[in-house]
Amino acid sequence: MNTDKSLNKVFISIVIIIYIITILFSAYAFFSTSTRISEKYLKSFIQTQNEMETSSILSFMEKEIAMSRKLAEDPLIRKWMINLNDMELTQPAQEQLDSYRDFISSGTHFIAVKSSLNYYLEDIEQPVKTLKKGLTADRWFFEALEKNEDYSLNVDYQESLGEIRLWINVTVRDEHGEPIGLAGSGIYINDFLNEIIIHEESNLHTILINDKGHIQGHADKSIMDHNGMSKTDDTKITIFDLLENEKQDELLKQTIQEIKNTTQIKIFDLQYQGMDCVAAMGFIPQLNWYNLVLAQKDSIMSWRDFLPLIVLFVISALVIILSIIFIFTNLITNPIKKLTDAAEIVSKGNYDVQIPIKKRDEIGRLSSSFNTMTKEIKKYTENLELLVAERTNELQQANEELSSAQKRIMDSIEYAKLIQSSVFPAKDEMDNKFSEHFEIYEPLDIVGGDFYFLKETDEDIWVAGIDCTGHGVPGAFMTMMANVLLKDIIEANSNAGPDEILPRFHYKLKDSLKSQSKFDHLDNGLDMALCKISRNKGHLEFSGAGLPFIYSDEDGLHETRGDSLHIGYNIAKEYSFTKHDIKIKAGMTCYLLTDGILDLPGGKKGFGLGRTGLMDILESVSHLSLKEQEEAIKKQLKTYKGDYHKKDDFLLIGFRF
Repeated sequence: MNTDKSLNKVFISIVIIIYIITILFSAYAFFSTSTRISEKYLKSFIQTQNEMETSSILSFMEKEIAMSRKLAEDPLIRKWMINLNDMELTQPAQEQLDSYRDFISSGTHFIAVKSSLNYYLEDIEQPVKTLKKGLTADRWFFEALEKNEDYSLNVDYQESLGEIRLWINVTVRDEHGEPIGLAGSGIYINDFLNEIIIHEESNLHTILINDKGHIQGHADKSIMDHNGMSKTDDTKITIFDLLENEKQDELLKQTIQEIKNTTQIKIFDLQYQGMDCVAAMGFIPQLNWYNLVLAQKDSIMSWRDFLPLIVLFVISALVIILSIIFIFTNLITNPIKKLTDAAEIVSKGNYDVQIPIKKRDEIGRLSSSFNTMTKEIKKYTENLELLVAERTNELQQANEELSSAQKRIMDSIEYAKLIQSSVFPAKDEMDNKFSEHFEIYEPLDIVGGDFYFLKETDEDIWVAGIDCTGHGVPGAFMTMMANVLLKDIIEANSNAGPDEILPRFHYKLKDSLKSQSKFDHLDNGLDMALCKISRNKGHLEFSGAGLPFIYSDEDGLHETRGDSLHIGYNIAKEYSFTKHDIKIKAGMTCYLLTDGILDLPGGKKGFGLGRTGLMDILESVSHLSLKEQEEAIKKQLKTYKGDYHKKDDFLLIGFRF
């Protein structure tokens, strides 16, 4: 029962996890995709909105500008402005001026004459006022004449009308192209705002500005009233006053410079009155204005618009998951529960249980196999005690034989160790030859293939460190053979140098191992560092076959490497070794080693100790006595090795004169 419940729990847990992961992944993919679609749609929408509004503004304004320009270019009006004192022109000019009233949507037109500085509003027989150059309210007139542009626009409060209007100021020129005054019309600001600026959607904003950022059109009538009443640019409200920070100001100023005198519509993010918006701004060269359209993010299209689709997906996935759980429970877990219950009955010793087989699917075949198994178990159980007794007796006998064989083998190896140790120099021999010495010898097994050699001839002492092929018992046999051969060769050639002994030893060992016979596949040999010490002459001769000689004196630690040749191996070439003469100094310490110590694994990554590591250890202990050196070196090697296991026998001996 518990197994069945656990299986259901595991399966349901896995399905739930898969469901959650699927929902999370789908949600991430959905939100990412919907965000990209929304952003793309919003940018496309706001660009189109800007283009439509620009078109509407031009459509609305171009008619008024065209009529104002026609008024300014009217020959009769121009003739009257040049000849103000000609009373015969006044009445015809007034009638001509009145004829434009029906074509100007606001019904308000004006004329301002440069020569008299008179300002006429609809009636040219009586000026409304006389313009004054030093008066702030009249600065628009003098600036327009100075710029001498075809026309200009400004939002201004007209005292005589008591209203704020959008004025179209067209320059009137004489036949020589010199400005003689201004003429134009005033559009009701409310008409302009309702037609172009004000939107039904609260999340969409249109703002018209000039290149200085002064607001020329805004849905907030208080802003338009303020700017219309302001007579100086310093007191007018700018678009920068409505942005969040200086960074936003700089962004908008940069955009103004980029799109000026171009047809480009720039789309960018902007924070406007505390709202995160997407902005589209284009330049209207006919008005010298900029159309800035702002749409609040997530207001045109957001992920909430897809909420019904999300709910449908989640419900559909949940229905699928529940269906899978239902099918799995009925087709798999319930039959397995019956198998589990039957197995529990069998585990209690009742082998008569049988499972009814309803289907021939995999679980049906498993049930059939279970029934067969219980029959077989019942059959074997009846004879189990007899079979167990027989097998136990056989195993016990085999175990005793193995234990006996293991004991004989271990006794043999221990005896081999005793025999091998007999070829090593005795401690009193080393004591007699050197003032101090130590030997660190650690075979990989009980016996090994590394050993050190000591032999005294008439006036010389021969000492060597030797690394034979292999380790364990085969290596031990090699050490005993090498020890005998080397001793015989040195006794027969005591006057020779180590560079002469090594080749002779090579050929002798090679012949002994029968390297050129039918045993070519047994390519055995050894490496050796051989020293001949002549105390009377005060020098030491060294030759090496694959192993170095290291010594320390008052000048520091020195390494003399042997030749890259190996002894006894089946190598068809002449053997010639280098002899190194080293002067013996008082207190000089010498070291011989095998490569097992260089290959000792350890450190953080289990790399071999290497030559650098060994030299560092020897240099750190060189000032100590050799007894202290032995303890310090063992401690440092143990620390370096850590939990790693050595891979080979290793040997390090040190002696001091």
